[in-house]
Amino acid sequence: YKQLNDANAAYYHIKTLELKEAHKEKPFWAWFFEQPLWIVWWVTTGFGMQLPWILAWCLGINLFFTLLYCLRGNLKPASQPDDTFKLRILDFPKRYFTEAVPEHKVCGMKQLSSMFWFSAVVLMKVGHRTQVIEGKVVGIDYKWIVRLEWLIGLYLLAALSFTLQNVVPVVNKLVTGVF
Repeated sequence: YKQLNDANAAYYHIKTLELKEAHKEKPFWAWFFEQPLWIVWWVTTGFGMQLPWILAWCLGINLFFTLLYCLRGNLKPASQPDDTFKLRILDFPKRYFTEAVPEHKVCGMKQLSSMFWFSAVVLMKVGHRTQVIEGKVVGIDYKWIVRLEWLIGLYLLAALSFTLQNVVPVVNKLVTGVF
């Protein structure tokens, strides 16, 4: 375990130094537009070495979409609910919204909790698919917001998997086949 931590720390510091070196040679804006993936990878996962960072991003984005859904959204039972708890990578966003425009309800604690779990299933692609959302916020239909959350979730799921593989020794052994 200690050796893996030391290797992770060394890798993180090497990547941070490479990032600083690349930044020194050019103005920030020129460098930023040439290296956007470095920035995204560093900010969200600390180059795949900072598990708390990616967990905070997952929770923060989930809360953001939860609040966005609470503004004008309405959850209703899905026409074809799936009560099984399973991986939902292949459940495309169209299964999570309807076209109807509801009358808005005040978002209480029960509704907020339901919105949180709905958002978590869309974002992290794991769970029950029993509800769909309907409505518009600021003239934007929730189907576009669900699609955006679903796409962001694809990146977060990959980043979380990569970071877990790098940081947690048991996951590292399972992935590398040493276990």
